[in-house]
Amino acid sequence: MGILAEIDRSAQVSWRGGASSASGTLSSSSSSGKSYLAAATYDTSYSNVGNVLEVFTLDVAHGKLHEVTSVPLESPCHRVAWGAASTIAVGLDDGIVRVWDAAKLCKGVKDDTAVLFGAASSATKKKHQGAVRGLEFNPGMKTLLASGAADGEVLIWDLGADPTKPTIHSPAGSSGGAPGAANKAGATTTAASASVDKAMTAEITDLSWNRKVQHILGTVNTHGVSVIWDLKQKKPVIS
Repeated sequence: MGILAEIDRSAQVSWRGGASSASGTLSSSSSSGKSYLAAATYDTSYSNVGNVLEVFTLDVAHGKLHEVTSVPLESPCHRVAWGAASTIAVGLDDGIVRVWDAAKLCKGVKDDTAVLFGAASSATKKKHQGAVRGLEFNPGMKTLLASGAADGEVLIWDLGADPTKPTIHSPAGSSGGAPGAANKAGATTTAASASVDKAMTAEITDLSWNRKVQHILGTVNTHGVSVIWDLKQKKPVIS
């Protein structure tokens, strides 16, 4: 297997197949032969570009990655995920989950008008209390985004009703976050279920949605524990 193209980055990456459609969204069709790659740096000691999210298109014929756009990040990025609904999400070292409108971003919009939520300038934003090390869109329910962080917290972000004001909750049945933490509109959360074992709240290192059952989510942590969450029952079912 040979190398098609490469860039000198220490980065997290996520692919998005498809091309820009007439409506301005990034469709999943491949009529133009374009594939998009989002790359977010997570260790600037290996790169001279700093903390930045970049979007490239792959030129297979010439073996090159062409930069479409780039936006600075105020913190190193540990995870990047490209959603099906023309959204790019990043999980940052400072606990922020930020989601962009990918179509606007690829048109060169670099200010906060391209950010759906989690903007650096936002006065009220929900965040983890540790680095976000797990981030993935649900492959079946496209508007659901799961995040897990070094604080041991797992959050589900529902972008369905209004992507700029996602509903946030945790698979343990709380609204997400520590007791009393602010939710999307200043509401307060409840304490996480007492049935969640301490081992299950260790530092999250990664997570993944079940590809067949939409409401099942798996997480792994630094205690060597894998937890399977049932979002319908709002509790861990296997650990």
